[in-house]
Amino acid sequence: MRAVPPLLLPVLAAAVVALAAAPGPAKFPVPGGGLLSFLPPLLAIGLALLLRQVVPALLLGVLAGTLVREGFHPGLALARLVDHDLVRALAEPGSPDHGHLKIVLFTLLLGGMVGLASRSGGAAGLVSLVARRARTRQRGQLAAFLAGLAVFFDDYANTLVVGPSLRPLTDRLGVSREKLAFIVDATAAPVASLAVVSTWIGYEVGLIGQALPGTRLAGHDPYGVFLASLPYRFYAWLMLAFVGLVGFLGRDLGPMAAAERRAARGAVLRPGSVPLARTDRLRETSPAGPGPALLLAGLPILAVVGVTFAALWLAGRASLAAAGDPAGTLPLLRVIRSARHLGAVLGAASCYDALLYGSAAGAALAAAGALALGRLNLAETVEAFLEGMRSMLLAVVILVLAWMIGGVCADLGTARAAVGLVGGWLPARLVPATVFLLSAGISFATGSSWSTMAVLVPVALPLADRLATLGGWAEPAAARLLVATTGSVLTGAVFGDHCSPLSDTTVMSSMAAACDHVDHVRTQMPYALLVAAVSLPVGDLAVGFGVSPWLGLLGGAALLFLVLRFAGRSPAGGR
Repeated sequence: MRAVPPLLLPVLAAAVVALAAAPGPAKFPVPGGGLLSFLPPLLAIGLALLLRQVVPALLLGVLAGTLVREGFHPGLALARLVDHDLVRALAEPGSPDHGHLKIVLFTLLLGGMVGLASRSGGAAGLVSLVARRARTRQRGQLAAFLAGLAVFFDDYANTLVVGPSLRPLTDRLGVSREKLAFIVDATAAPVASLAVVSTWIGYEVGLIGQALPGTRLAGHDPYGVFLASLPYRFYAWLMLAFVGLVGFLGRDLGPMAAAERRAARGAVLRPGSVPLARTDRLRETSPAGPGPALLLAGLPILAVVGVTFAALWLAGRASLAAAGDPAGTLPLLRVIRSARHLGAVLGAASCYDALLYGSAAGAALAAAGALALGRLNLAETVEAFLEGMRSMLLAVVILVLAWMIGGVCADLGTARAAVGLVGGWLPARLVPATVFLLSAGISFATGSSWSTMAVLVPVALPLADRLATLGGWAEPAAARLLVATTGSVLTGAVFGDHCSPLSDTTVMSSMAAACDHVDHVRTQMPYALLVAAVSLPVGDLAVGFGVSPWLGLLGGAALLFLVLRFAGRSPAGGR
């Protein structure tokens, strides 16, 4: 663990004294959305960036939240942290799908699959096969980017399939683990949120449908509003454009540029860093040939993607059929030809079950291939599988802590407190920009895009409608404002999901790239802020004054190109 900075010692000492002398629960009721509700995420994020130790930072953030919730009673807060917050994070009482527990199992099974593919030589052989075409750093980054676009149907599947698959290749080409984690993270939630066919569809369309009654869009098809809002998702579109430009130009900015210069000298990880997935501890044999490599590593990876997609399809069709939705019983070709029907099918399925089936299939095929080809005996197969699972342990711990702090924030009403900052004083033209900032702030503080959407969509759309009415807006302009507000809320939520240290996809990206989590956050944050700073004025703010969203997207992409072209640096240090 890094030494605690001297200036922080008095703060920590004062905190310890305050906790020791804290009064009982009767004097300090839960604030329910007051300023103290912001303490847990701010403390966790600040300490993580300051100390570069994410586990203690998250743990202190959770403890701070339980102290506030339990009326500053230290003993009670510690007890509830263990018997309530920890149990809730894993068991999710009342949850029908137990998604958190399934994500942990998925992560461990995927780690076991990676361990088998590494130990059998399949991963090294697959990299040798792919490296014949991707022979430069730029091509390696573009390969990771295109792979991220290809796995569009779920952000978790995107993160945990693309990262481990491309990591050996990018290591060989001298791409930093921080850069790989950024590419993986930036093509997870942004892609899944924009795809007209993804596991996000049902959730987003459902929220829009709940918010439309009472507005001038009442009676409109929620899926149609969802499609109309896609051009207004400025942050997500411009982030994808930015990732492609970074790979194409081979230039970087700030901390990422320093990481890439280090990687170009042969150090893909920062000296002293603590990768979430310790793939360096996985023993490897000699690389397998092209044919065996496809069976040992390629086939398990395809199985994860294929089985996950097939499970989503089957479960979604069954769910819709039980509900009487035509998409559940229509002929296969009719569903596939309709983006709306296909999106409804995937949106009705449980992504957690599908991911679990996919990872189990991938691990089983990796084990079967290693045994059938004689690359490993039975004892070595079991050992490699367990080694891979152990390599994911730190990531699982951080995921659980992130879920715990998210639960504490929900108890304290952090999101409600943020929403309460906006009132009827707001001019209608500023609604898209304001709700983007608010959505980005809530999702960053809580680490959850879906909970941010759940809080803001039912509030933001009626707010935009009311302010447009007060401003005397004509019907077409007011309708466009509501659609733009929808896009701003949904893409603002992606900002936090993409770059918050508390987000599960941010943690998973660090794990998938085998990168130090804080290093990933510190190098990615300037990029996320840059894209947000560009998308806000040319997109969310401009559309409030009648500018076409397409013009904002083109202008934003051009600005990002110019920034990288003239301010970015290559790994060799040149311009």
